[in-house]
Amino acid sequence: MASFSFGAGNLRTLARIPLYALGRLVTLIVPRRPGTWAFGCATGIGEGALAMLYKTNLLDRKEHVLVTDYGTNAEMALKVGDEIYTGSAAAGPAIEGQSIKAGMLAAPGAISDVDAFMDWKCIVLDDAILAQEGDTVNPNTGTVVTESAMHGKATGITGTGVIAAIAEGLSNGLIKMPHINTVDGRLHLQDGVILTEHDIVEASKTFGAMRAGHFTLLEHAGLKFEELDIMYMSGASGTYVDAHKAQRVGLLPPSCGQIFQYGNTSLALALDLVRDPGLLDNLQSLANSIRANHVMFATDKVFETVFIQELAYWTEGMPMEMYNMMLGLQDIQPLPEKIKDAQVTRTVLRDIPDLGYKGLRVLRDIGIFMEGSFEGCIGCSKCVDDCPENAITMTPMGDTYNMRIASDLCNGTACLRCERVCPEKVFKVKELQKNILK
Repeated sequence: MASFSFGAGNLRTLARIPLYALGRLVTLIVPRRPGTWAFGCATGIGEGALAMLYKTNLLDRKEHVLVTDYGTNAEMALKVGDEIYTGSAAAGPAIEGQSIKAGMLAAPGAISDVDAFMDWKCIVLDDAILAQEGDTVNPNTGTVVTESAMHGKATGITGTGVIAAIAEGLSNGLIKMPHINTVDGRLHLQDGVILTEHDIVEASKTFGAMRAGHFTLLEHAGLKFEELDIMYMSGASGTYVDAHKAQRVGLLPPSCGQIFQYGNTSLALALDLVRDPGLLDNLQSLANSIRANHVMFATDKVFETVFIQELAYWTEGMPMEMYNMMLGLQDIQPLPEKIKDAQVTRTVLRDIPDLGYKGLRVLRDIGIFMEGSFEGCIGCSKCVDDCPENAITMTPMGDTYNMRIASDLCNGTACLRCERVCPEKVFKVKELQKNILK
């Protein structure tokens, strides 16, 4: 295990460009030397980790505390006494809805949660990115049982919605990994949004990576699951997800009795820096004082062992008894099967808690397009049909096809689903970006 430290750097210079202050924290590292790592290095622990530690007041807690920033790159830190153990799991894009057929980032029209009773009530983000009650539907057929004010407004599903759907499906028997027990093998949500078995498997790989990361930190710290007192959740996904449902699918240890959802701590710290550039001095002091143990998950034996069992559990349906038996053969503690009824405290309503006096307004149809054609395009329309934002239109043009992307709708390189589904592999978003039309 390597050690690392927050190193010296000229934090004060960031005051000149406060809007970029948080992003530039990555430059505040000591010269790298053998056996030493710094927040911001290529291991994945960067400025988000500093924000996470600072905004959650982790260092002031006397209890055993685990904090995780939920995103494509899941940064996590475990505090045991005066020691801090850190790691970063490549959780994959599924946590943000990008590997899901109907997946999308958190935006107006996204299904962000599901509550299951006899039927399923969908929760949909409105134009202010706030969760509102959506339609109640039959998950087997998609038939609307109760129509809501958000009817017709759902356009896709976020990672938090996927987590909720899987948790509820597992609880009521509609999902038995890796299969969906409906007539057509799909979960039907509001406004035609569906989840497939492929979606479920992709998302479960994220669950496995996150739980393997938590396992690894606990093992290196010599801490049992039952000794973990508090869990902090940060990041956009950590803001909107139902913590109890996340715990059911393994994104939080089952033994946590207290869970705090802190929102997007990186954005919060960036706002603090804009308002008070003098805070940079405090951050410098914090950076200088913290020393921790960083675990490289990519080469760690515990992570490898646990992740293999996670894949077997989620994608092959391995029983939990065998899961724990296989861990025991490697002298790794078992996973508690009983989930503690945790007390959840949500500190913010949205990942951008303070919108300022002008509030939030979503601009639609700003009239900027990316346009062009691709040699070899066969006009199959798969790029059009699979775009989760309905941003692409295709028009025949002689022997080829003209592609137009509405830039206000397109998620750009964060998605690239159009490129992935192209059977001829000729669709290139970057080529269209060269031709911006207003």
